[in-house]
Amino acid sequence: MSEGVEIEYLPTYYRCRMQVTPRYGQPPVLTFAETTDTPALAVARQSSRLLETVSSLSAQQWEEPTRCEGWSVRDVISHLVTTNGFWSYSLANGLRGEPSSILSTFDPVGTPKLLVEAAREQSSDEVLERYGASVALWNSQLSELSGDQWDMVAEAPPGHIGVREIAAHSLWDSWTHERDIAVPLELGLSVLDDEVSWSVKYVSALGPALLATTGSTRMGVLGFALSDPELEFTVEIGSEVLVRNRRDGDPAPLVRGDAVHVLESLSCRSELLRVNEENQWMLDGLATI
Repeated sequence: MSEGVEIEYLPTYYRCRMQVTPRYGQPPVLTFAETTDTPALAVARQSSRLLETVSSLSAQQWEEPTRCEGWSVRDVISHLVTTNGFWSYSLANGLRGEPSSILSTFDPVGTPKLLVEAAREQSSDEVLERYGASVALWNSQLSELSGDQWDMVAEAPPGHIGVREIAAHSLWDSWTHERDIAVPLELGLSVLDDEVSWSVKYVSALGPALLATTGSTRMGVLGFALSDPELEFTVEIGSEVLVRNRRDGDPAPLVRGDAVHVLESLSCRSELLRVNEENQWMLDGLATI
């Protein structure tokens, strides 16, 4: 991380009633197996694009509702200021070899609501300035990573997972909130292959990983064969969750269709995907949380 950069973050905001049960320590509960790629460029592009979009909005548009019930555009951006601040805080601790563990009392519904309400006294200009600073810091931190640092462990809602997976979580979250803003305002939507690929693979594993952190020992393999972009991968579910490229002998895909539609569904932004009754639990984890 750049010298002299101060991370704006208030850990005490996260000390609310518990609804997630992060798993700390090794092995990580969620892993992109057998990959050396990173989502750094996709994260930087997407967050910079969203910053440009909201910078061009009128004062009235900043107060318009989004797909997040009860939240305006300003509220969503205020939320992203906080999440970006957390990612920066988490990464800095992870790179020191001292991954944080403050999300053990994180409520994924109540905590973001409290944080947004606390920021409503700020003007849109103030929120925009803070958001721009948070984007610059997070992207700078990711751009400075190299080699084995991507495999180091830091904190995210599932617990201690790799930095690569944390960057994918941040991309998925920001990509989804970009659409939360753009769809109601009827703005143009960008669909870029790497952004969709990292996001849909991550959210496909997130639900099962969150179930695993509650002590679930159910096992299964969830296969995906998606289009626009074309993606074939599997999510191996057990006490740990692995995302892999499809291999000879893997079960036939249970989930087929347009990648963006699947991504929106698994992100609870459209009707939940349905497969056969025996395997439906593998898709329900995030919606349950």
